Amino acid sequence: MSWLLTETEFAEAAAAVKTGEVTRALYAFIGRLVSAHLRSGVVSPTLSGSGSWSDEAVADATHDWLSEKLLTGSLLLAFDRTTTPQALARYLERALRNWLRDRARTRSWPRILLRSRQILERDNGRFTPFDDQPNWMERRWGLDGWTRPQRVEDELAVIRAVYGGPDLEIIRESGARAAAILSTPDLERLLENVLETVDGTITLAQLDRAFRHRFAWAFEAAAVELDEAAEEETQLEEVASEALAREAALAMLADLTKRQLEMLRDRAEGATLERLAEIHGCSRGTADNELKRAAATIRRYLANDEIQERALEILLTLSFSERG
Repeated sequence: MSWLLTETEFAEAAAAVKTGEVTRALYAFIGRLVSAHLRSGVVSPTLSGSGSWSDEAVADATHDWLSEKLLTGSLLLAFDRTTTPQALARYLERALRNWLRDRARTRSWPRILLRSRQILERDNGRFTPFDDQPNWMERRWGLDGWTRPQRVEDELAVIRAVYGGPDLEIIRESGARAAAILSTPDLERLLENVLETVDGTITLAQLDRAFRHRFAWAFEAAAVELDEAAEEETQLEEVASEALAREAALAMLADLTKRQLEMLRDRAEGATLERLAEIHGCSRGTADNELKRAAATIRRYLANDEIQERALEILLTLSFSERG
């Protein structure tokens, strides 16, 4: 079985995605893609929640990526922007890196923001979302029972409301990840009081900025972790790009004829068209046509792609290894 989708599987998956379905072949491919990245050695196992990228953790990450991003429109967009299995793989590789990056950044925030999200999203009859933004940080929240509340845009008003909340028992623990800051009942009271004070809908992004003012000490260590996450992301992109380049090179190697591959190899060594014709026993025009066909194959896999140069290097290395 090929690591990529076959042409038939690609066409079937594209048709199914338009109706909101995911074919078995596409789901299996997404699983292979996620597994390859998470087990590449550069994705921190602490992101798994269990401390390692076990089969269960990889399956959970695959499910989360599908439910949070792919099935909310990203998968349909991927098929709208790609026309081959190879192009789809490259598009989804980049989408996965972006999702992992956002996931790493989310981990670095003190728990007060994530716990606020959990409280707001809990169906407890106290809080209500007033729009359906795909980015949870930009979703607007208000109090249950409000009908047409105003949108609060004044950042200072939100900050003042966070400072002017009810009496709170501050919890100070070492380490940003361990910093609870507030008990759950206190945090619930604070969120309710903030909404009552500003008398309008606010976003978690606005709350985040307000929390950073009032609880600055809890965010200091998080800044260091963001730097570590950025370094980890760079390593991930380098490994992923190398894997993509090798995958494209192997696909081109299988698609090019032996003669085209040999001519590309000789051309890379500096042979002119006349010399190619002499080496391969054909006319200059035939040699030129073979190179053009080879170039068309390469463009099909690498048109406007940032991995083009590296993929061609790998292709030529592989072709030289087959010499003789």
